[in-house]
Amino acid sequence: MAKKANKASGVKFNEYDKDQRKVLLKNKKRKRLKKRVKIVLVVVIIALVIAFFVNPISKIKSFTFYGNHQIKTSALEQASAPYQKSYFFAFSKKQYQEELKSMPLVNKARVSANVFGYVSVDIQEASIVAYGTIGKQTYILDDAKHVFALNDDYHIASLQKYPKLQKFKSVEMMQAFLKEYLKLPDIIRSSVSDILYDPTKTEDKQVRFIMDNGKAIVVRYDEMADELSVKKFNYQAYVAAYSDYCTFTIRNDRVVYMTKCK
Repeated sequence: MAKKANKASGVKFNEYDKDQRKVLLKNKKRKRLKKRVKIVLVVVIIALVIAFFVNPISKIKSFTFYGNHQIKTSALEQASAPYQKSYFFAFSKKQYQEELKSMPLVNKARVSANVFGYVSVDIQEASIVAYGTIGKQTYILDDAKHVFALNDDYHIASLQKYPKLQKFKSVEMMQAFLKEYLKLPDIIRSSVSDILYDPTKTEDKQVRFIMDNGKAIVVRYDEMADELSVKKFNYQAYVAAYSDYCTFTIRNDRVVYMTKCK
């Protein structure tokens, strides 16, 4: 006798089976059981994930800082306070790094964190390029383009070795000056002793660089990156060729006016 198949149920049996309904019922129960097991596993996994995230183990526990010498650790900790006790999965290293880079004297910050909530921060400090005073407040200028007020957040032993800005009227003026100053040739920056805001009736943005050899360079601070470039004003060549001249005044017409030493 040929075997037949029940296509509707998807289960094969022959016509001599004692109870075909039992076979169908058994397979349906097996399928239901597998489905229930899958649902239970999914629920358990979700519960474990939720339990992890609400558990203190999933939160940021501490920040450890390396490489900071002029910036006090307490200042870095204060800047990191908004991230303290936040959940690890929500912690953005990129955003945190950018916030640290916006801090005075921070050039770069490399952040690493593990799943246990411990964060390590390697700080690369910026270099001080100048300082100045407005009223009784001292301000620092660094090569990461920061101008900031000196306070107890910093370990700075002495400022005397850096050029001093004198008679500058505002922080905004210092920032505009710094933007151009950082573009100057190294030979000029390394030879500057002091920088005096020295306006005239026709030149309200004029500054005077007092050099360590007694020479002076007079230029507009909003144009000095271009006017004092090696191509337009080769400082070493001028000093060597015109040793009896002490003041070099540069104007945007590319003319250098020289005044003899007294």
